[in-house]
Amino acid sequence: MLEAQRITFHEDSPTKSRIHLPRYTILNIKDIIISSVPNTQAVLSVTDENEAVYEVEVDLKYDIIIKNNNYIEDLFGFGNIHQKYPDITEEHWETISKRELKDGMSAEECRLSIGNPIEIRLKKDTRFETWFYNDRTLKFENGTLQRF
Repeated sequence: MLEAQRITFHEDSPTKSRIHLPRYTILNIKDIIISSVPNTQAVLSVTDENEAVYEVEVDLKYDIIIKNNNYIEDLFGFGNIHQKYPDITEEHWETISKRELKDGMSAEECRLSIGNPIEIRLKKDTRFETWFYNDRTLKFENGTLQRF
């Protein structure tokens, strides 16, 4: 989830409220304000497909010591991810954006939703795979999620 501030206007007065945008929300950058000190931080003014306005604080430089959580390249991808994966249904995008799983999802959809597994085991019959995570196990047949 992406932490942001939603900007709404009431009688020409802006109101800000903290929200969390779902993963893979398509946003358009409208403005970038770079802070003067330190000059590695910025506030992005972005809009979603409904023209709702948000502000997102980002770091423009990754700090290996503090391992900043809001590094811009970790928060954003460029382009429309839905176009990159045209076979994923809107129902599955909704599931993916919530970091959830459903039976019948493809291996790629599962990877987009919860990330790469720690380990993958293939059965002798290569149509069966088991993916291991710290907190769960996924079972696939022919690349389709059967159990989790």
